Amino acid sequence: MAAENTRMVLITDDDALWAFAAFGVKMHRVYNREELAGAWREAVGGAYSLIFITETLAAENSELIVENESPFPIIVLLPGARGSRGTAAEYIRRAVVRALGADITKTG
Repeated sequence: MAAENTRMVLITDDDALWAFAAFGVKMHRVYNREELAGAWREAVGGAYSLIFITETLAAENSELIVENESPFPIIVLLPGARGSRGTAAEYIRRAVVRALGADITKTG
């Protein structure tokens, strides 16, 4: 599948994630906030059903990366090459609370 025909996109600040391109994921390597805003607008306004974004970008630009209330596009936060910051786990927890009305991830 050619990257331009895909319905998946990765917005990244991490060159280590370019392997996704081999699977037909359209790649957006961003270097600053302005490039991120443009890539994000294109991703959510396009025909993408799945948007991958690195945890670092999502955490540092949370006002741009608003949580999606509709089922599509699906937004997946990925850890970068330096590991997870915990942002993805928190994003998933909030989505579960929105969907179920309760935090089922609490322990104790």
